Amino acid sequence: MAASRKYELSGDQDRDLGWRIRALRDIPTHAVKKGDIGGWVASEASLSQNGDCWVADNASVGETARVRGDALISDRAEITGEAEVYDEARVYGRARVFGSAKVYETARVHGTRVRVCGSARVYGNMTIRNEALVHGDAHAYGTGWIGEQARVHGHARVYEMGRVTGEAVVHESAEVFGTGWVSGDAVVSGRARIHELGRVRGDARVGGDEEVCGKMLVEGEQPSPVDEQSGR
Repeated sequence: MAASRKYELSGDQDRDLGWRIRALRDIPTHAVKKGDIGGWVASEASLSQNGDCWVADNASVGETARVRGDALISDRAEITGEAEVYDEARVYGRARVFGSAKVYETARVHGTRVRVCGSARVYGNMTIRNEALVHGDAHAYGTGWIGEQARVHGHARVYEMGRVTGEAVVHESAEVFGTGWVSGDAVVSGRARIHELGRVRGDARVGGDEEVCGKMLVEGEQPSPVDEQSGR
C-alpha cells in the first residue's frame, strides 16, 4: 500500500548514481523528517521500504546492492555490486562495500578509503576504519577493530576483541582473536593463531601452525614477554 511506503524517488537523477530519495514519513532512528532528501539509489530495489534503513547525504547504493533492516549509509559511502548492509549496521565516511560482501548486526565501516569486498563478512560489533581492507572470504566479528592500512583477506578470521592495525596483513587461514593484536608491518599467515594477550608487531612474520598467546610478543624473529599493563 502507498501509505506504508517510506520514501520515493525524487526528480533528481544522475546518470551514474541513479535517483535521489525523499522521505515520505519520519524516521526517528536516523533523525529523518518527512520530506527530507536523502542519498542515491539505483532503484527502489536498492533500499527496502520496510524497517528504518536509510541512505543519507551523498551516499549511494548502486547496481544490485541492497540496504535493509535499520541500517544507515551516509556521508559519501558507496554500496555496490551485490553487497548487502542490514540490521543496525552503519557505513559512512568514504567507505566502500562491494562485490558480494555483507555488513550486518551492529558493525561499523567508516574512513577515508576503507573497503570491504569480495565475499567478506563484517558483523557483531566489529569496526573497520581508516584505510583498512577486508576482502576475499575473510570474516571480522566481535568487538575488535581493523584499522589504519591493515589488510585481512583469504580465509582469515578476526573476532572477539582481536585487533589488526598499522600496515599489518592477516591472510590465508590465520586467526586473531581474544585480545590478540597484530600491528606495524607484521604478516600473519597459514593457520597461525594470535590470541589471549599475544602481540605481533614490527616486521614480524608468523605462519604455519604457530601460536602467539599468553603475553607473548613477537617483534621481528624473537619472542619476548609483553608488559601486562601497557600491552607494549
